[in-house]
Amino acid sequence: MVIQALQNNPETSILIPILHSPHHEQTTHYLKAVLECQVHNRLRDSSTCSELQDLLDSKDVNGSLVQLRAPSQDGVEEILSVLLATHDYIRGVRDARERYGIKETTDSSNEITKVVEWFVQHVRDWTGRYIREADVEDSFRRDPLVGIRGPKRVMEVLQTIQVVLPSHELHAYQLWLPEWGTVLNAWQESRGKLVANIKRSYYGEKSLHSLKQLTGPIPVELMIEWLKEVGVVHSVNRPSGIFIRLCKH
Repeated sequence: MVIQALQNNPETSILIPILHSPHHEQTTHYLKAVLECQVHNRLRDSSTCSELQDLLDSKDVNGSLVQLRAPSQDGVEEILSVLLATHDYIRGVRDARERYGIKETTDSSNEITKVVEWFVQHVRDWTGRYIREADVEDSFRRDPLVGIRGPKRVMEVLQTIQVVLPSHELHAYQLWLPEWGTVLNAWQESRGKLVANIKRSYYGEKSLHSLKQLTGPIPVELMIEWLKEVGVVHSVNRPSGIFIRLCKH
């Protein structure tokens, strides 16, 4: 219920574009995701907080949630992480297959289709922040794909259409979508503009009201909530309103 409420509010959801083409007409549709920290924040004061947070930490909500996150980088602690419904992620996977399949030969396109359908049947079985190589191998052993040269080839195809990203040091993969990188770029751009706007102020703070006037692809209040969570800013309540101040490091 918490996640649905966040998704249904344009000020608290992140839109991931996909290409939907009924009747060969190309129109942009969106998958709705929410910040993982948003969900934890909303549950923090709940009487069932501990139980629900344990459930979210495992991502084992009957396979109904998946996580997309920014790639880990050395020295970078602010890793953006979002949750979206598994059925929406599967829509994105099939959309990626359609995008890529247009450019492929028939044999290659058939291979991609076969791998994608196998993947969406098993993605609900893999919970957690990463899909381990051992989990993929186990699933392939129990449910082999005729004509596909083992689990390594499965993951190669999925990387080709950009629905998983390898994490070599962990011998695992994280879930991905072709336009997730676009969202991450927009996020970084919006983060930079908001932080720079606060830095330019004389006292190193700006009123929430004035920051809401900023325009961009990411809702300002959503960005502020995340920046507070990762320790970049904090809010100060004054008689004249709420002010957002940069944290001192």
